[in-house]
Amino acid sequence: MNPPRYRSAGGNHVLLNRSRSGDRVVLEDCSLWRIDPGEAMRARRWPQWTRVEVKAASEHAYWLVAEVLGQRETVLAVYGGTLTPPQAPLSPDEDVTPVGKHDL
Repeated sequence: MNPPRYRSAGGNHVLLNRSRSGDRVVLEDCSLWRIDPGEAMRARRWPQWTRVEVKAASEHAYWLVAEVLGQRETVLAVYGGTLTPPQAPLSPDEDVTPVGKHDL
């Protein structure tokens, strides 16, 4: 089975989060990227909010290009799909009574 295709390639992305080892990154659009193991050390140095450009490298691989401390760094990555954003926490005014559990 082929990995999903990424439809928002371009230069207007920002690094939202990454794994400690740099082998996975998440961009602001909640897209998950698996970084080539040989290049994960570069992505590991990318701080949160780094601007990232996504460029197609082949049918299923992409280049993630970031500028860190004035240096352009490029890693090869595979798009892993889109993460579901977490739900916003409930406000104190909202009823948190579970369905079916009402006082009699």
